[in-house]
Amino acid sequence: MYKEFNDDELIYMVKESDDIFSILYEKYHPLLNKYAHKYHHIFKKMGYEIEDLIQVGNMVLYKTLNFYSNQSENLYYTYLNKALINAYNALYRRCNTLKYKTLNNYISYDNTVPNSHYSYLEILGRCDKTYDYTNIINFKNSLSFDEASIFELKINGYTTKEISILLNLKEHFIKNCVTIIRKQAIYM
Repeated sequence: MYKEFNDDELIYMVKESDDIFSILYEKYHPLLNKYAHKYHHIFKKMGYEIEDLIQVGNMVLYKTLNFYSNQSENLYYTYLNKALINAYNALYRRCNTLKYKTLNNYISYDNTVPNSHYSYLEILGRCDKTYDYTNIINFKNSLSFDEASIFELKINGYTTKEISILLNLKEHFIKNCVTIIRKQAIYM
């Protein structure tokens, strides 16, 4: 049905009635899928699924309707392409900031500790293959807020300097907290 109208007509109709949005979506859905699949290999290691990236494209499609002006020299197709590229690049930059690095590069308690056949959970729980998650929860709850934050970041491979920047704490304080955490873990 969208082939009956040009982009300017479709955009005008969408602004008049949201019911027409489905026609515009039908027209540009293949483009949104193309970009989502194009960028998926980059975002997959950050925990994004293809559906998440398609949703980003959907939001861009919806937002561009408000900002596009048919008075400009560019076609809507060109405008949407540029907006999609900018949105995925902005998402990538945001995911790579130190603030979000923890969420993107987490290590599960069930993962094996490097150079060991034990998981983090087994080491912290001081037990063999039968461990109780309540031990870990109780251990984390016994730590202060700063200690718990440092504990999470440390087992996720962050250096003292990175933790210092993330939490806005002095490196010396972080080193002291790590020592305290290790002592408490021994007696757990």
